[in-house]
Amino acid sequence: MLSNTSAENSQSQDDVNDLQERNEQLQEQIELLTRQLQAQRESYNTLKFHAEQVVHNQNEAPSELAGAINKLSCVVGIQTQAGSFDVSDEEVAHADELLVAQGMIPLSSLLKESPIEKFMSHVGVDSMVYFERWLEMRFKETMKCKAMLYARTEGKPETDEMYEWYLAHAASYQEVMINFRNARQQNGPKAH
Repeated sequence: MLSNTSAENSQSQDDVNDLQERNEQLQEQIELLTRQLQAQRESYNTLKFHAEQVVHNQNEAPSELAGAINKLSCVVGIQTQAGSFDVSDEEVAHADELLVAQGMIPLSSLLKESPIEKFMSHVGVDSMVYFERWLEMRFKETMKCKAMLYARTEGKPETDEMYEWYLAHAASYQEVMINFRNARQQNGPKAH
């Protein structure tokens, strides 16, 4: 009789552990769904704003209406593209396995904030104004280096890996700078 009670307690504890594990899984799923819902709300609000601008400009000059429609079209395109880059946990885990097998840093680590970031940030970048100045400085720096390498070899330096490095970094800085300035211009001076 005593062993029967012990077996029942063991089974009850296993059931409790199973329920706790299932609860944790459900909590993770709820957090994921909450983040997805928040992103969808933000996308909806952005689309709604630009759609309202189109409606508001219906009776305005054709150029203003065309401008509002173009902005709405661009926003829809960006949000469609951004949605296509969602990566599942399974895809990240698979990429992690492949990267670790090659002796590289796992994708899951790259997507998180890194402790080294505090050493990588520029101490003078403490506002959006200084961020823009830093961004412009880095863009010009990489463009100058790229141009100097190009001029030194009288054409595209096929064998110089630094040329490709400068080419990629200049393009990245330029894209961020263009989008930063566009966002600042759309939001006005209050963004600083």
